[in-house]
Amino acid sequence: MFASLFRTQPSHPKGPGRSQPEPERNKKGKPGKAAHIDQTGVEGLSKTQRRKQKQKQEKEKQKKQAAVDQTGVEGLSKTQRRKQKRKQEKEKQKEKQKKQAAVGQSGSKKRQKVPGVEVPEAEPSARSPGVLGKAAKRLKGSRFRWLNETLYTMTGQEAFKLFSEDPSLADAYHEGFRAQAAKWPKNPLDEVIRWLKKEVAKDAVIGDFGCGDARLALELENRTVHSFDLVPINSRVTACNLAKVPLPKASLDVAIFCLALMGTDWIKFVTEARRCLKLGGLCHIVEVESRFAEIDAVVRTIESLGFQQVLVKPGSFFVEMRFRATKERQGHKSHGEGELLQACTYRKR
Repeated sequence: MFASLFRTQPSHPKGPGRSQPEPERNKKGKPGKAAHIDQTGVEGLSKTQRRKQKQKQEKEKQKKQAAVDQTGVEGLSKTQRRKQKRKQEKEKQKEKQKKQAAVGQSGSKKRQKVPGVEVPEAEPSARSPGVLGKAAKRLKGSRFRWLNETLYTMTGQEAFKLFSEDPSLADAYHEGFRAQAAKWPKNPLDEVIRWLKKEVAKDAVIGDFGCGDARLALELENRTVHSFDLVPINSRVTACNLAKVPLPKASLDVAIFCLALMGTDWIKFVTEARRCLKLGGLCHIVEVESRFAEIDAVVRTIESLGFQQVLVKPGSFFVEMRFRATKERQGHKSHGEGELLQACTYRKR
């Protein structure tokens, strides 16, 4: 009995043709850990883990291929691809800016920038159907409001420079102005034309300061009318700063300002009109009533430039004033120029 405990186990025979020991198996009779390592090359991976690892490798391969398709270069890192993408976006932005600049040209002249003034880009055509057409109208309205506010907050010389360097602004402004005027209860220029035809001599020489499209000259075609504005949008208009018009001294019988006192230095416009008027000549002014902080203060300021009040007629929407050029000139007395006439703004509709 005790002898069997110390009996040595027989060893496997060695030599050619002898069978090798079978792989080690676990309790369930399946190949052990060593056999599993030989098959997968990775210790401890199950079938599910190997499947996930294979899927991960395929995804990485697909990402790499997608990067090659986008950049045309194989083997770029994430940082390199990000830089290349930024570069492509910059090139697209430059191309877009070139197209916008081309839209903003007037004839062969490109839009130029005035220092300190940001000019909105030209809007797309309002003829575009549906949603595009509505968007174009909104853009035109916003551009007109910007131009209107700009003209009220800069000097006549600054406005003249701005519109001279980009004449297309005048078209945008006048188109927006006509749309606004169509909503008014009446057009004040109609009253001015009626007064000139009825009460002013036919041989009188008239100066239309801030004439727009020079409709007054068109309506009074058989009379002498000098039309001045920032841009010559037609052959009747002479482009200039309203504070310095190309007329000799005492050459006008009547000076007209119909919604034209827009600059911060509007008093210089009236002073220039006085220079051009003959003694006893008339200066007729029409402005939006809401612009006046105090009508009497405006009247006193204009009288100090060498005028005498003839008519002040407040209305429900506009104020009509008329002055006669006198010999005595008191010199300009400041009554708070910036507060005398406020900017005329249009609400977004």
